[in-house]
Amino acid sequence: MESFTKILNCTCLIVLISLVTNSLVLGQELSYIMLDKEINADGILITNNGVIYAAEGWDGSKIYKIKNGQVEVFASNLQGPIDIIMGKDGNLYVSEWMNGNKKGGRISKISSKGKVTTFAEVKPGPGLMTIDIKGNIYVTHNINDGSGFISIIDQNGQVIIIISDPLLVNPGGIDFDDEGNLYVANFNNGNIIKITDGIASVFAKISSNKQWRISYLKFIKGNLYVAGLQNFKIYKIDLHGQIGFLFDAENTNSELVNKSNQNNIQPDGLAFDRKNNVLYFTELFTKSDRIQTIKLK
Repeated sequence: MESFTKILNCTCLIVLISLVTNSLVLGQELSYIMLDKEINADGILITNNGVIYAAEGWDGSKIYKIKNGQVEVFASNLQGPIDIIMGKDGNLYVSEWMNGNKKGGRISKISSKGKVTTFAEVKPGPGLMTIDIKGNIYVTHNINDGSGFISIIDQNGQVIIIISDPLLVNPGGIDFDDEGNLYVANFNNGNIIKITDGIASVFAKISSNKQWRISYLKFIKGNLYVAGLQNFKIYKIDLHGQIGFLFDAENTNSELVNKSNQNNIQPDGLAFDRKNNVLYFTELFTKSDRIQTIKLK
């Protein structure tokens, strides 16, 4: 009996070691880029040469340029810069929330030298953006009143179309999949809306009792990644609508092995470095001296 017990204990130990080893091999680890100063950062963009641009947010005025952790002000005097993308022409485009101006907002163009010019005047609440293969810019509008819509702006700065649908409730994150379907993340009700050929439907729903459930959304290699804001998560949603976690700061049942114990991280802006297969994200409602990173599988 004693011999059997020793064998059983040994077997259990081997199984335990195997499980721990597998979790570390299969998991991913949270890391970060250390900055030389604290900044507020909402939307971010990473270029092919590793330079990061970050928008200061709805109550800020700056676009930061970050290289090797060194932060400099690249452009200033903006009015609530939210998101930032790169156009087909190589210029940066920034949505300006204009501090909630009910009369309208603006999309600005920023040259490689940091010169800011107005690209398009738009309706109130411009926020998160994406770009299609033709170079048209798609902008979600959210003015915290339960409504919302999407503006489409061509390469000449003309607002060519506005998509409005009752399912767009405080829309935020927006991106295309490889088939040209458009996905939109609703800030407050947690719904992911799929728009195909102009028809909107609820694709997935993030359940939560928080006011700000989800924000930025990126399509990366067959999956949607959605920032969980006050849920302390980054969701990973496949194209069948199945919801999982890439990062869950409150527990470990996610793909990420979170050795850092940073359980107060509220993910917000997302950017993807295709060259190195790394997801970057900013943190909501706080100044930070780092930008978080996750190496994807």
